[in-house]
Amino acid sequence: MDSRQVGSMDKGTLYLALCGIILAARICGELAARMGMPAVLGEMLAGVILGPSVLGLVEPNEIIGFLAELGIMLFIFGIGLESELGKLASAGRAAAQVAVAGVVLPMACIYPAMLYFGATPPTALFAAGTMAATSIGVTMRVLGDLGHGKSPAGRIVLGAAVLDDIIGIVLLALLLDLAGGNGAEWGSVGRILGVVAAVMCITPLFAAHLTQGLQFLRQRRRVPGLLPAVHIAALLFFAWASWRLGVPEILGAFAAGLLLSQEKSFALGGRILVEHEFVELLQDRIRPVMQLLTPIFFVNVGLSMDLTAVPWHEAGVWGMLLAVLALAVVGKVLAGFAATGLVFRERLLVGMAMVPRAEVGLVFAELGRGSGLFDPQTHAIMIAVVIGTTLLPPLALKFIVQPRAGLAPSVTEKGLA
Repeated sequence: MDSRQVGSMDKGTLYLALCGIILAARICGELAARMGMPAVLGEMLAGVILGPSVLGLVEPNEIIGFLAELGIMLFIFGIGLESELGKLASAGRAAAQVAVAGVVLPMACIYPAMLYFGATPPTALFAAGTMAATSIGVTMRVLGDLGHGKSPAGRIVLGAAVLDDIIGIVLLALLLDLAGGNGAEWGSVGRILGVVAAVMCITPLFAAHLTQGLQFLRQRRRVPGLLPAVHIAALLFFAWASWRLGVPEILGAFAAGLLLSQEKSFALGGRILVEHEFVELLQDRIRPVMQLLTPIFFVNVGLSMDLTAVPWHEAGVWGMLLAVLALAVVGKVLAGFAATGLVFRERLLVGMAMVPRAEVGLVFAELGRGSGLFDPQTHAIMIAVVIGTTLLPPLALKFIVQPRAGLAPSVTEKGLA
């Protein structure tokens, strides 16, 4: 084997490609953030510029693909790290209603629409699942800037987002299993749901014991770097365990993050509490690794797109794009009206806050392409819809919440509990 080759690419070209990807992701992500947009959209744009759609300087290959896969595993791991089950339990009925409606309504609208435009049932189902996801980071930033971050409506949005993340991960695992050729086999679906149920049952009982053990080891370790090493080792072990169980590895990544983020346990001798500061430290130690590898995934999304191959001149392409975009927005906005105890404007605020897809939608769209369910045209349309649903809500929210100054909170603490 030639020591100057890595897979199908020589080392020099690989080094230069990775250098370009990392720098372009950082520059475009920074520019996007300065323009008030999510950094992930800038990172994807970096891939579009470097890839076949514009400059054609970088081609996706197995090495970049593997790093991108690690990046998405870290992204899912990060969702687990930020999913405190105590907050999930206190999210309340209103948040649960919004989260469930926010998944069901877009899927119920978009699935038949995709069939109407000629998609196969598996492709239509994956497209519907892509639009069922929610990325709440941009919205919560806008709500915070407008003074609504801790309002009753803002707390419902935050609680619904936590639930929506968990529902989205399970849904993605099921859809990937379907895309893998398992069809509608109930044994496969039952295996995935069984793993989810086991994680949700075991985590509240023992997770904080694990965190407490890490705190004990850190106080006595003599070599720095314990916490990042534990994070990566746990991620890889749970990914392997998921693979062995025959369920998508993203489920293992989520479970690993969930187990390393809990502050309470209720087994093995009673209730255990872990210092909140140490849980935050756990999250902080892995962020540099996530910030390095996760953008590679989103750049790879852009690299995988060839916008020149999409017949943008055809009316059918624009018809599908606009129909899916409209249904993606309407489905989430209607979900906001599932929240009880709110006036009309607050329900509209909650619904619009659930519209952004951003990085979560990009994850679904890219995995749909990688699984073979999305052809280049469908993939490009899904990406365009993700971008549209991400850019629209901040503008709409500013219009919706401006008149709120004279409104009194309409949800009691009891209604949120």
